[in-house]
Amino acid sequence: MFVSNLSNLEILQDRICCDFREAQISSCTLDTMEINGFNWIESTINNSNLNEVKFKKCVLNKMVFFRDNLERASFEDCDLVNETQLSGITLIKSEWNRTKMRDSIIENSTMMRVRIDNCLFENTNFVDYEAVYSTVRNSIFKNCNFRVTGDNGMNGFYQSKIDGCFFINCDFTGYPLREANVRNCVFIDNTGHITDGMESYSSIGLGQFTQDDFQGERRLSDTAAAQELIQRCREA
Repeated sequence: MFVSNLSNLEILQDRICCDFREAQISSCTLDTMEINGFNWIESTINNSNLNEVKFKKCVLNKMVFFRDNLERASFEDCDLVNETQLSGITLIKSEWNRTKMRDSIIENSTMMRVRIDNCLFENTNFVDYEAVYSTVRNSIFKNCNFRVTGDNGMNGFYQSKIDGCFFINCDFTGYPLREANVRNCVFIDNTGHITDGMESYSSIGLGQFTQDDFQGERRLSDTAAAQELIQRCREA
């Protein structure tokens, strides 16, 4: 299936609101569309507008999103898996709820003020991304790479609020959590440099980053909160 230069939502809904494989969608306007319960596999969407699009209970399998606009888009109960790529994407003020992203990548993308809640990211790379002033809550990051090279002026999760999250066996390059506010989080077996200035409260595992600059309390003082985080990690 090849769809190009379309903006009529009725026509687009007939063409793409379905399961599809090996499709190409180019230079289309899908703004405000609701995409519910479909499997998109081994396909490409490029140079298209998907602002305020709502993905719900979708599987995006080996998909490529390239130079698309997804401002205020939402992903709810979705799975992004198997080398799905979000490259050169605008994800400003997007919302991610109860979504899993595995073996995939977000690169060269703007994600300012994104909201992430109850999500799982596993074997996923965040490379040169701009997610400043974002909110990340109750989420788990396993075997992920957070890399800010400085080549494109990206700042990672600069001054973001990160609360109730696990970071397990992740690698941090380029201080991706610079000046973030981190609370009630657990860091296990991570490497690299997380920040050159960060506020941290009621978190554990930050002692491994001995060369980084922290302010606040490093211990996880709330035992019940710690047990809840561990249980959530086991269930992921």
